Amino acid sequence: MNWVAITADDFVDEGFTPTERTAVSDAAGADKVQDVLDSAIAEWRGVIDAGGFDVDAATNKIPPSCRRHIIAQARWQLLMKLSALKQLQTEERRRTADSAEEVLRDIAAGERSIEDPDETATDTPHGGTWKSKKKIKMRLDT
Repeated sequence: MNWVAITADDFVDEGFTPTERTAVSDAAGADKVQDVLDSAIAEWRGVIDAGGFDVDAATNKIPPSCRRHIIAQARWQLLMKLSALKQLQTEERRRTADSAEEVLRDIAAGERSIEDPDETATDTPHGGTWKSKKKIKMRLDT
């Protein structure tokens, strides 16, 4: 499945209600929104890569199955940075951010699969990610 890019406009449109969008834009500004989004995307791509999955060659693309989780996490991080938006820090948003963190931990532990990207960042794939365990004890294993 094609990996997708999330723009700052996509993030604000999907992460906030129409009435909240103006307040977020005024309080955060485009640069802060973009910085928080870029940081979240980089974190998720790093965990996906470290988890043994291939990542897309385009550094702004993420797996479609992770999109809502990345938006939830980035939204919460943005709200936590801006005291002017304290009224938008709802319990539901905190829970969705916590849920996103759980998904991220599952990916890191290899307990959740990720879609293959269209074009990988490396010529050498990570190999199988089918959660198989070593069956033969090696000489240096304890």
